[in-house]
Amino acid sequence: MSFLSPLAFAVLGIAAPLVLLYFLKVRRREHRVSSLMLWGAELRDREASAFFQRLQRDPLLILQLLALVALAVALARPIVTVTGEGARKVVVVLDTSASMKARDVSPSRFEAARADALSFVRRLGEGAEIMVIESGVQPHVTAALGRDRDRALSAIHAARARDLPQRLPEALRTARALVGADPRAEIHVFTDGAFTLGEAPETSDPRIRWVGVGRRGYNVGIVSLAIRKTYYGTFGYQAFVSLVNHSPEAQTFDFALAIDGQAIAEKSLTLEPNVRRSIVLPFAHQGGGTVTAKINVSDDLATDNVAYAVIPPPKKIAVTLVSPGNLFLEKVLRTDPTVALEVKTPEQYQGGMGDADVVVLDSSTPPKVGPGRFVFVNTVPPDVPLEVLGRIEGPTVMDWDRTHPVMRHVEFAKVAIQDAMRVRPLAAGRALVEAVGGPLLYALEEPDRKAVFIGFDLFKTDFPLRVAFPLILSNTLRWLHPAALEQSSLQLAAGQPMLLPVAHGISSATVNTPSGRAVKALVTRGVVSFTDTDEVGVYTLSTARGDLKLAVN
Repeated sequence: MSFLSPLAFAVLGIAAPLVLLYFLKVRRREHRVSSLMLWGAELRDREASAFFQRLQRDPLLILQLLALVALAVALARPIVTVTGEGARKVVVVLDTSASMKARDVSPSRFEAARADALSFVRRLGEGAEIMVIESGVQPHVTAALGRDRDRALSAIHAARARDLPQRLPEALRTARALVGADPRAEIHVFTDGAFTLGEAPETSDPRIRWVGVGRRGYNVGIVSLAIRKTYYGTFGYQAFVSLVNHSPEAQTFDFALAIDGQAIAEKSLTLEPNVRRSIVLPFAHQGGGTVTAKINVSDDLATDNVAYAVIPPPKKIAVTLVSPGNLFLEKVLRTDPTVALEVKTPEQYQGGMGDADVVVLDSSTPPKVGPGRFVFVNTVPPDVPLEVLGRIEGPTVMDWDRTHPVMRHVEFAKVAIQDAMRVRPLAAGRALVEAVGGPLLYALEEPDRKAVFIGFDLFKTDFPLRVAFPLILSNTLRWLHPAALEQSSLQLAAGQPMLLPVAHGISSATVNTPSGRAVKALVTRGVVSFTDTDEVGVYTLSTARGDLKLAVN
């Protein structure tokens, strides 16, 4: 123990005059009395006033001296130096992947790992700095590095296992970056070890301590489910299912495939140890629905005993064609089975989208088109940020963007064009086909408008006679409007972000998770984004235009 203000002990000097006050004898006056019989007590008090007797018997002096000592000690500000673990940095990494839900240890691997982590943190000495990181698709620091042990314990208590793939290397990389090169730092990883890590700095760091849970790998699961439409039959589909047996013994179990709760296939399967098997199940179905594949088996992990897929409901793209008469455009749009076409003359169109999903303007220039999704053929309305500089005679195609969705599978090398509009873009976009003098096809992307510009007259080119014409038109409609979503876009892996285009005019969306939570999703430039896909099951995206289901496995 030491003192910050030792001079305060000078106060103890007051003790000397305090004691001297008790040395003073009482000055008494003399009185004549007739007898001393009644003054015995007074005589005894006089004897007690002797120095040694009074100092031994009077407790008041002792209390006053103790009070003086206590005051002096308080003013001296005593301090105690305690040797703790102030220089120790400890990072707790919790594996929250799907395999941690296995119940080969009671109540689950994750619960056992969390109990070990809590016990470890409680044993740390005073002053140790603690950080808690949850590993997931992205590492999540739930308790920053600090000496607040209660905050670290609360973060560990709040952690939970999710239906996510294992991403421990990313979590270890984050932990190493946050503790720096401190050789005394410790990274304790609580995991079941259900993975294979290669040689890398984040896995071979000597500061990493592995704390394992789990005793065995007794699991049979569905590792893949895909639905595709067949090319024969109007309502024909095929389900592709892949299963694996991770247990050391052969397993026999029942497999069932259902759509909207109605069984469409059931069979008994046997898998040998460590064997993967794929099966194909054809079925017929009209309209949309949710396909569920399920195995009835008793194993350590229930999460992968069920898988989901979504068949989108049939929906057509409402297209309005504004043209003085163009059989090329009209015929291609009418032959597309996903398009509901309405044809208008330039006099009947006053701008805007109306009830259409996409508006195609051919050689027609209304005063204003406004926000929406458009295809401009040989025209530039006044409110579109494309400046017309004149015409290009016999333009020569230099190159085209083969990576853009509109140009997918398109060959534009031998297209002959008599003349085209010379334009200069004034807003953000992307040239799809470049010629000497400017773009011939241009994809325009504004915050409230999305459009494809085709800068030449279809009657002055052989473009409508080539395979590229219907391909570009079909790709353009699907890029502008999300109605014809592919089957694969409605099926995600756990942790994969949801990025889906929505109809024009949609500014808000809500996602309902399999557990029943309703979460607001972000809508930016016609695309809804949602990242919290850490549960296996069916998600429902709700907008003003209706609901859309997505499967996460």
